[in-house]
Amino acid sequence: MIWQSSLPPSQTSLELKGVVWSAYWRAGTALDALDRASEVMASFFLWTLCQDNADLYEHLLQVGTLTSQLAAHLLLNQQEQMRVTTAALLHDVGKLMLPRTLLDKPSKLSPEESALIQQHCVRGARVLKSLHVEEGIIQLVSHHHERWDGQGYPAGLAGCAIPFGARLIAIADAYVVMTTSRPYQAARGLQSALRELEQHAGTQFDPLLVEHCLPFLRAGGHQIGRAHAQDQWQAARSLDGALEGLPALACSQAGGRP
Repeated sequence: MIWQSSLPPSQTSLELKGVVWSAYWRAGTALDALDRASEVMASFFLWTLCQDNADLYEHLLQVGTLTSQLAAHLLLNQQEQMRVTTAALLHDVGKLMLPRTLLDKPSKLSPEESALIQQHCVRGARVLKSLHVEEGIIQLVSHHHERWDGQGYPAGLAGCAIPFGARLIAIADAYVVMTTSRPYQAARGLQSALRELEQHAGTQFDPLLVEHCLPFLRAGGHQIGRAHAQDQWQAARSLDGALEGLPALACSQAGGRP
């Protein structure tokens, strides 16, 4: 039964973490800049959510960090930076409902398996909706695998019909995937990844966004982002250890289903 998650997150756990995330979002939007305390809280939320899948946690943190830096590079206003960064940090949360054996499968996926993996966008959006996350964030999570030419999923949106933030997350996600070793592929070098983005501008990616993001990536921005993500990883793990055993973090509070 490949549709059954091997590590299904508990409903009370998701409910609690939604409260933590909502608090982070409200605090972050009130700031002039995303300070370290808020970043650590976001990292801690992701760590507690993904502690059974360290690879996914690291990926979310790297994509979130790079998206945040690209959003700043593109001079988005503070609220839009927060929204797209939040969505990037959560973009693959739907994969927590999929078996690790499927996500890490080194050989080619069957059509059935590919269709199942493609459901992670909708599943993630459904979870976030149940946690009352802002609709704008949910839309970015839902549509980060759409393509500029309309051949993506889940809705087959094309061009500017794809939310701007989802187009930006798609670039950051693809770049992180290409430059990270995975069970089914070796990591690419910087130049190879940049060529891939250029080759697929106008088909997979928003061509204007690629044009504006490439200078930042060529300057080594992602390497800075990767180091920053590692720093947040350590901070989140330290916080996890320091707070271990608290009733809230043990998910012992009563609550309705999300």
